[in-house]
Amino acid sequence: MTTTTPGSRRLRLAFAAFAALAGAVALAPPAAAQPAATPTATPAPTPSTVEPASTPAPTASPAPTASPASTASPAPTAEAASTAEAARAAAAECPAVTTELAASARVGGTIRLSGAGWCHPSGGGSAIAVKINDGAYSHLPGQGPNANLTVWQVVQAGADGTFAADVQLPTGSNSAPAFTPGSYTLRLLTGSLKAGDTIRSVETTPFTVTAAGGGDPGGEEPGRPTDVPDPYDADEDLTEAARGGISVTRDGATLRVTVPSAAAGDWVFLYAYAGSSPRPLGWSTLDGGRTATASLSGVDVTEGTHKLAVLDRAGELLGWDDFTIAAGEQLPRTGPETYRAVLIGGLFLLAGCVVVASTRRRLFRAGEG
Repeated sequence: MTTTTPGSRRLRLAFAAFAALAGAVALAPPAAAQPAATPTATPAPTPSTVEPASTPAPTASPAPTASPASTASPAPTAEAASTAEAARAAAAECPAVTTELAASARVGGTIRLSGAGWCHPSGGGSAIAVKINDGAYSHLPGQGPNANLTVWQVVQAGADGTFAADVQLPTGSNSAPAFTPGSYTLRLLTGSLKAGDTIRSVETTPFTVTAAGGGDPGGEEPGRPTDVPDPYDADEDLTEAARGGISVTRDGATLRVTVPSAAAGDWVFLYAYAGSSPRPLGWSTLDGGRTATASLSGVDVTEGTHKLAVLDRAGELLGWDDFTIAAGEQLPRTGPETYRAVLIGGLFLLAGCVVVASTRRRLFRAGEG
């Protein structure tokens, strides 16, 4: 039996403690192998390895696209910009608007209206609505040039802002109320007939309207004119642009000519053309339908298509139209050539009577002897 003394027990305890300490030291890693308190720098992460932060960092948004309402128009080409600049320059140089109006006209006739400075802001001329006495007179339903029946006529100014037009006045039966002699003005309006146009409202000076067929407004006495106006050139003057709305119909040797730009009671002079040679048909007055009649009897025109020109009493060309004579058609000849033939026939008949009388006188005398 082994006896343990206090001293030996302390010795064993001390040995055991030393052995335990030595084992702990052997098992622990050396101090140099421990991780540093501050981690060493690591390589910069690539986008594929970056971990997202708890709140994503704002990234650059793509440039916003414009909504359809605010989408900018494509940059104008140099040519378009040059054209727009020229239009703006032309509009800037356009003078202030002016108008000129004839002093008088007749019921159902036309009145001359002209002006300058009627430019469109984007270039070109304005579209001008013309009203009578601020719209006091209206077209009958379905007869006007515009949905607004108080617009009596629409005039288009030229690219330089000038215009000249014959404004057709009411006849007395095609307006509401009826158009009668008196004093009137015209109202010229722009802005609604052409997109982007300048808004204008201009009143002309007053003009006087006389009764239809009551003679020229200038004071000339009514009645058949006595002079013969000079004819116009068939090729240079009677062009397509100068037709003037004239219409001609033919019934045998009778021509019926409708002149929409004149008034009932007006006198017109008619020229028929054989090729380029004018043949005067004389003066004729327009009836209530603005139609005149003339006769081709005795006029030297042959088969084919011919022109008929209409002149007013001042000798101005109102317009022209065609008429045709069919191949082989014979017109009644009651004109000058017929009279000439009758005269020649009468002379021959008279000569025959003289011969017969002379012969009978000789025979009578011979019987007496």
